[in-house]
Amino acid sequence: MEKIKALQEKLFSLLASLNFEADLSLRQLNMALAVISSAVGELRTHVAVIRLSPAEEIEFFKLIKPKVIALHFYYTHLFKLENEKPVGDPQTVRQYYHNALMSLTAYFSEHRFYYDYYRSGSTDLDQYLFIRGASIPLIPLAELGPPDKEFSSFLDHTLAKFISLEYLSDHIADKLGYSGNLKLSNSDENPGKIKGKLKWTGETVNLVEIAYGIWLTGQLNNGNATITDIFYWLEDNLQVSIGKPHRRWLDISKRKRLSPTRFINEMETQIIKRIDNEIAK
Repeated sequence: MEKIKALQEKLFSLLASLNFEADLSLRQLNMALAVISSAVGELRTHVAVIRLSPAEEIEFFKLIKPKVIALHFYYTHLFKLENEKPVGDPQTVRQYYHNALMSLTAYFSEHRFYYDYYRSGSTDLDQYLFIRGASIPLIPLAELGPPDKEFSSFLDHTLAKFISLEYLSDHIADKLGYSGNLKLSNSDENPGKIKGKLKWTGETVNLVEIAYGIWLTGQLNNGNATITDIFYWLEDNLQVSIGKPHRRWLDISKRKRLSPTRFINEMETQIIKRIDNEIAK
């Protein structure tokens, strides 16, 4: 395993030394893919000639190989994303990034069972998901990679996709947050406002419900504000860190026993209770 980990670190160091910018040229993309493909080839050759224990095999196909393959996916998707970016006004570009972010969120939702397994750090199915040739129990199908029984487990390809799309999601979120971010309000135009005096002290997941409720019903900027705009606006005005929109959406959409709109339901209950109390007086 030491040789395998050394190969992984060598790859990371080589890519870091290339110092790629976000807007990859075709030449830079080919350079990155060549370095990654070479590393994958070395890993495949090494894994073919050594005997891994079950624990080592799980470690390789869960923690090492997916991170390497994820880089190949990431650079390919990043090149496509930036080269298909429309030429137009800032709002058009922001909408393009926003749509791309929503499509990534849809992928995570489509593969919810395995994404939750990956994000939660679960290990109880590892013997089936990350050991070559393991008999798979009755669990949801995963997106399978190229047929390569000697160098693939059931889930390592899907896990690589998760990691790469998280990298890409963070890249897009940064673009939406720090590249010409649309201001929903201008404090200079409202000198009497109490910005900075109010702070959100409730659970941030409750604010996620509110943010998505505002966005999905088109309450701001005639429905043109994106969910990322709304997140940053709420963070700025309520002095709170909510997190990445696509990841927080998963927090509320995956609720099974509890309602995904638990906080909004609670607000409804309290409002109706107050109205009933006023009527009763």
